[in-house]
Amino acid sequence: MNKFYQMTHKPKKEIGRFNESQLYKGLIWMSLPKDALKYVLEYSEKNKVLDSLKNVLIPEEFYFQTILMNSNYRKNVASNNITYNDWSKERHGSLPAILDESDFLQIKNGDYYFARKIDPYISRELVKIISEKINKF
Repeated sequence: MNKFYQMTHKPKKEIGRFNESQLYKGLIWMSLPKDALKYVLEYSEKNKVLDSLKNVLIPEEFYFQTILMNSNYRKNVASNNITYNDWSKERHGSLPAILDESDFLQIKNGDYYFARKIDPYISRELVKIISEKINKF
């Protein structure tokens, strides 16, 4: 379906009031302070940004990034990913991989505040190790 869509639809050169040189994309898993989120929502409503995303293939990867990077919030945007996930290969029947104890060292040695995907059964040992060695409880 994606190939058919790409063959039959020309890529959009603008979203809302933003032209091609002002478009940004990034992760859909992010953390935002309340004032930044409020700004995005108000800007979006005022400028009908969501209407221009109706026929975009992956709109959620442009929405927040484009609005924030074209605002005064730009200087506060960090491009690091603070969520650990493993997209390298399918594991435990899932991509991204369901995390287990083999991920502990990468989580511990990285600048991560969150981890994705945790399963209550498969990840039980990982959660225990993180609780004991990182969270210290």
